[in-house]
Amino acid sequence: MLLLDGLSLLGEGVPGGSGDGAALLDCAGPQVDRSTPMRRLAAALLVMTAFASLAGCAQDFDRGPDGTVSDKVKDGKKFYLVVDPAKGGDEKKFRVSKYDYHDCNRGSKYPKCVDD
Repeated sequence: MLLLDGLSLLGEGVPGGSGDGAALLDCAGPQVDRSTPMRRLAAALLVMTAFASLAGCAQDFDRGPDGTVSDKVKDGKKFYLVVDPAKGGDEKKFRVSKYDYHDCNRGSKYPKCVDD
């Protein structure tokens, strides 16, 4: 029989204890907050998900030629600018992010319209 602080694990010395261990079931043990590790895990997963989703937002398209925006084309969720090169030559159509698409109007100078 193991004694802890003068009380036995079988209920002896516990008020109302009969010595058969029944008092153990009625005795409330120390309260342990087991939700803290789960909350930390949930918070960590939330942060990792946020970083992953932000990484997917960064669109890195090749830069088009310097020149004047002559047209804007939207094909579903893909955005294109058509630029008449300043150095002459044929117009060039190239893909841009939706932010660059909205920042550059027809007649504006590319890439200055993106940088502003």
